[in-house]
Amino acid sequence: MMAGVGRASTLTRGLKSSLACGLALSGLAARARRRCGPRLRILMYHGILHAVRGPAAFGDLFISADAFTRHMRHLARAFRVVSLTEVLETFERGRELPERAVLITFDDGYRNTISVALPILRALRFPATVFVVSDMAGRTEVFWYDALRMLLPTCVAQRRLVELGCGISIDGRVMKDHAHTFFSLIQRVMDLRPEHHVMLIQRLMGLCREHRLLQRYPEFHLAGWEEWRCAVAGGLITVGSHGCSHRDLARLSPAERLHDLQESKQRIERELATSCRAVAYPYGAWNEEVTAAARQAGYACGLTTDEGTTDITSDPFALHRTMVGDRGAFSIFCARVSGVWEGLRAMALPRQRVAQSAAMLLQR
Repeated sequence: MMAGVGRASTLTRGLKSSLACGLALSGLAARARRRCGPRLRILMYHGILHAVRGPAAFGDLFISADAFTRHMRHLARAFRVVSLTEVLETFERGRELPERAVLITFDDGYRNTISVALPILRALRFPATVFVVSDMAGRTEVFWYDALRMLLPTCVAQRRLVELGCGISIDGRVMKDHAHTFFSLIQRVMDLRPEHHVMLIQRLMGLCREHRLLQRYPEFHLAGWEEWRCAVAGGLITVGSHGCSHRDLARLSPAERLHDLQESKQRIERELATSCRAVAYPYGAWNEEVTAAARQAGYACGLTTDEGTTDITSDPFALHRTMVGDRGAFSIFCARVSGVWEGLRAMALPRQRVAQSAAMLLQR
């Protein structure tokens, strides 16, 4: 069953790529791009690596430096890359955004954002905003989902069953599809109650240290404060908050939520001697309570992972972003950044609902 899901996933990527190529060849992507108007598209990247292989290939968070370079050159030809400061000034002064404006962002604060992505940005003089997890910067720790990525091939190599707790385990004796197993486990961990979630993460961190996984896979290292000071000093990088420890803000109590947002902001400002004006909500989880707390904590804007663009009428604490994944496929990137991909999804949604309704009627 896992291998079947893997083949289906590969087929889906192939179909998406073929469709995106068709959109480019037909000129639809270019026409959509020209019609963007005074709207902002915020791009969301995570890790940029010289080569994406091993655990980094599980999922869509990491793309290659070659793919990223091609993305940036396309932006240079067809779009106007703006800084976070420009965007906030536009909101504050009530002015329209530039035509075809794009803001480049990175989540999590991986070291490769500085070592691999920043030189590419510098070559084009492109500004970018990086959202850093304040309590993890500079520490020899990894995110729990990265520990899980690294643990999967270790269990397979050792043909080992590892009990993580809460009825969740990794069985390296029978695993056939790493990527599918990774996505399945991620969902199960995210669905846990908060106290169980914390316990399981502690177990993952212990296994990560026991097997020295971060030494084996340095691509998951997080940058330290001195590295961020140097990056910010160059004038192109702005640092925002991604929470204190990447906790789901929507699941915290009001007091915990406000403390997390305030403490992260203050830590970044203290370490970098600069203002921290933006927060990217961890896991993209937000609601009215989260946005209210972000305002109260003193931020000027909050970024979600909801797909779409921004204009002057948008709520600055619910800004949409476009995740760049798809293994960095250039044709899909062009379709996404132009807006034509989003338009196709919107057209397809009513048909999906009709099909779902018909299926429910047939089942009665």
